[in-house]
Amino acid sequence: MIVVFEGIDGVGKTTQASLLSERLTQEGQRVVVTGPFLTEFGGAIRTLYLSGVGSRLHPSAEALILASAATQMASELVAATGTDVVILDRFVYSTLVYQGIGRDVGLTTVRQYFAAALDMCYPDVVIWLDVPPEIALARVAEASRDRLDKMPLDYHITAREGYARLARENPEFVRVDGTLSAEGVHSEIWAQITD
Repeated sequence: MIVVFEGIDGVGKTTQASLLSERLTQEGQRVVVTGPFLTEFGGAIRTLYLSGVGSRLHPSAEALILASAATQMASELVAATGTDVVILDRFVYSTLVYQGIGRDVGLTTVRQYFAAALDMCYPDVVIWLDVPPEIALARVAEASRDRLDKMPLDYHITAREGYARLARENPEFVRVDGTLSAEGVHSEIWAQITD
């Protein structure tokens, strides 16, 4: 099973991925938690993407480097054996939202960029943690905000609307109210993946 956590920054994706991993491990499942930026190559891409250089990239170039990080991650997952559940902290959907919709690259173009990654690693369920941007951004500590967190509020509102659109168009999407307590969100997620 492949489970993806998506949503704007500050919604609790990493926290919920960790909680789900812990619970599945307690249930006897072999779990891997990863994401496009959590591989060695992806970490280097993330550094570039969030740097001053990254802020000057053309939107299509942004989408392409993000797709390359996802493709490398997917190829590493295919090479790994002995895993029951893969939990991804972001995947193609964030690029569809931020670059495809928010930066006008286009959904079809972004899907083309991610074709190889999706062929290797198609999710069974996408958990969209939905939180109003004002609340999500308040959760991100000022000291840890990156250039994207500092974008105008409209940017984050557009991203949330983009996730809502993807949820309507993709049957693997499940919306979870991320304003609940961490335990409440986890209970909702557990109910969704064990249903």
